[in-house]
Amino acid sequence: MRNAEHRIAGGIVGLVVGDALGVPVEFVPRAHLAAKPVRKMTGYGTYNQPAGTWSDDSSMTLATIGSLIEVNGYSKRNMAKKFVSWMECAHYTPGGVTFDVGMTTQQALMLGHGLTSELSNGNGSLMRMAPLALWKGANDEMIESASGITHAHPRSVLGCLLYCDIIRALMKRATVPEAIEIALDKRAEYPEIEHYKRLARLGELKESDIESSGYVVHTLEAALWCAMTTDRYRDCVLKAVNLGRDTDTVAAVAGSIAGVIYGLAGIPKKWIATLKRGNYVVETANFFEAWCNQ
Repeated sequence: MRNAEHRIAGGIVGLVVGDALGVPVEFVPRAHLAAKPVRKMTGYGTYNQPAGTWSDDSSMTLATIGSLIEVNGYSKRNMAKKFVSWMECAHYTPGGVTFDVGMTTQQALMLGHGLTSELSNGNGSLMRMAPLALWKGANDEMIESASGITHAHPRSVLGCLLYCDIIRALMKRATVPEAIEIALDKRAEYPEIEHYKRLARLGELKESDIESSGYVVHTLEAALWCAMTTDRYRDCVLKAVNLGRDTDTVAAVAGSIAGVIYGLAGIPKKWIATLKRGNYVVETANFFEAWCNQ
């Protein structure tokens, strides 16, 4: 599986599939899922949406891709406009309806600038960072700027930088622990790095040690822990969903990581076929991969 191909497309499709798996059980407690775990793509539940419906995580990721390709690079203004068109006009959605918009994201897009409060460290920028991680042209300044469209606190920004470092190391065939070590070493002088120190010993942690809330640090930890403790895409995202609470975003981030590790072919075809607007998702991912490799 480590010889997987189409890993950029895998990272994007893997994110959307993980998101869709988690949507029906978002906010469901871990204890409930332990008794009745998710084992396949289901529907309805929390948002009463049919199976294969993806949420804001995927919509904003697809909007990010749309912006990068449209301007053939990075434009904060253009990307912000894409996010507003998603929030207000339901562009980049699976069914013409915008739902599950994060509070910080909504406020930031309405105000026209990212929020800097320590209370605004949700996972709303981390969840959409895969395209910038996968595009070699994105530098630190662009990643920081893109996070700052909605989540401008240094802790959220650092979470995005660490995630991008890890994805790029995985693209070079590093293992998850190796990729984490590379990222932590690179960002060792950042003041907020203390909040991410548990990443260095994720392999020692048990499920009971892992939080799966919408806090950016918890989401990155949980997603990486799921990738580190499994050896298939399927197992990684199901483990992420069954952690409970912020199931769609934890599984989306875990899915992007696993998609990079195992490639597009490692994602169950039945799950991709169940996605709403699945052809659009796959075509966008493949086009983005070609754009990244041009």
